[in-house]
Amino acid sequence: MLKEIIGSVNIKVILEIIFKTLLCIVLVGAIGYNREKKGMVVGIRTHVLVGMVGLLIQITSLEYYRINGGNNDLFRLAGQYISGIGFLGAGTILKDKRSVKGLTTAASICLAACIGLAVGSGVYLGAVIITIASYIFLTDIFRLKKIKSIKRKACKNAYSSSYSSSCLTR
Repeated sequence: MLKEIIGSVNIKVILEIIFKTLLCIVLVGAIGYNREKKGMVVGIRTHVLVGMVGLLIQITSLEYYRINGGNNDLFRLAGQYISGIGFLGAGTILKDKRSVKGLTTAASICLAACIGLAVGSGVYLGAVIITIASYIFLTDIFRLKKIKSIKRKACKNAYSSSYSSSCLTR
């Protein structure tokens, strides 16, 4: 039995799985690092685990198809996984009387799952581009809000004390 398993393992498949695993860790780890850096409870470990589960699901689907063939739906497991991730994300959302918190964390968990599924499916370029765009957005959007807020305060002070031409152009 062990000889059959070892004999059926292809070194190319092993290297591909190692590559996919490392790429997934780097990509979803970057998103998790960004969230952890901002002081969010859901950080690197959670994002990496969510991404790795998605990766394992796609590797399992593809390997099952490769070994057994047939007319199997390769994305059936992935669809079920995304449904489950919705519940995990919903658990991070908190509603107060006036606000809702945790939506970005829930979205980043879903993003980590989708990145894991994409890497597992071999869609490397798409996974890398989406990760970079998401990381940039998660990092810089708060700075843009802060700059806009500072400019509003400066304009408010300028209107109350004296004329400022820079505040007229928004």
